[in-house]
Amino acid sequence: MATVLVMMSTYNGEKFLQEQVDSILNQENCDVHLLIRDDGSKDETIKILDKYSSQDSRVSWYTGENLRSAKSFMHLLIHCEKIYDYYAFADQDDVWDVDKLSVAIGMLEQEAGPALYCSNSMLVNEKLEDSEEHLYKHVPNFTFSRVLIAGQIQGATIVLNSEFANYFEHKAIPNYIPMHDYYVSAVCLAVGGKIFYDSNSHMKYRQHGNNVFGIDTSFLGKVKRNLNTMFQTNDFFDLQRFSQELINLNQSSLDKDSKVLLNLAKDYKKSFTNRFKLAFYKGLSFGRLNQEISFRLAVLLGRL
Repeated sequence: MATVLVMMSTYNGEKFLQEQVDSILNQENCDVHLLIRDDGSKDETIKILDKYSSQDSRVSWYTGENLRSAKSFMHLLIHCEKIYDYYAFADQDDVWDVDKLSVAIGMLEQEAGPALYCSNSMLVNEKLEDSEEHLYKHVPNFTFSRVLIAGQIQGATIVLNSEFANYFEHKAIPNYIPMHDYYVSAVCLAVGGKIFYDSNSHMKYRQHGNNVFGIDTSFLGKVKRNLNTMFQTNDFFDLQRFSQELINLNQSSLDKDSKVLLNLAKDYKKSFTNRFKLAFYKGLSFGRLNQEISFRLAVLLGRL
């Protein structure tokens, strides 16, 4: 039976944490272990983690300085023991179907090289009531150019095979990292790995707090996000910095095409010629016309 290490970063997660941990420990047809890094919680999260770790040997946790979510997840991936067959990310507030990991394993076991699995997810409200909407309405085309420009892989669905997880051993945590799922998926493709996408949902993606219920489902919502990307200062994402970070930490492992694109992206704001080359880079396709136009304009205007 395949062994899986599930990596979770917690922060003030007392409200939904127990439900999610139970769903992870109840996974079928695999030997699951849960490693949690608490990112400086001030609520009852620590007590909940203590309870689980004392009652179930499959659960362990540690704490450290507040790194925020992206770097906390990378700390887990880099420093965890590399003794498992598969490695998965988990958010603290979702709920997994019992087959989430076994389905991922079934898709990944056919690949000998570096690979990761990701899937669709069911959008639910705080009470886990079904919205009848999924995060993805269309099958994404996960090329390196698309992932670099747009990301769009949901970290809570990601499962890595051991070949890819082992790649991060002794690596440094990126100084600049918008989100861990964005970085890990970009690295996977940049070093010649594969991404397996499952259009089915195997988890409930809970929308609450600052989350907007029904992400990526309304036309007006898409227009608003596209306009924000193009015409507002983007404090969350800097394409040049992200590209430079990928080069700095993965220089010796990048394939030829990835090097070309990253070198273009890290300097794309330096001239209109560079912006034009990136905006119309071969293979830069998003599947939906409104999204493709938006991102090409964002590149031409230097808004990424």
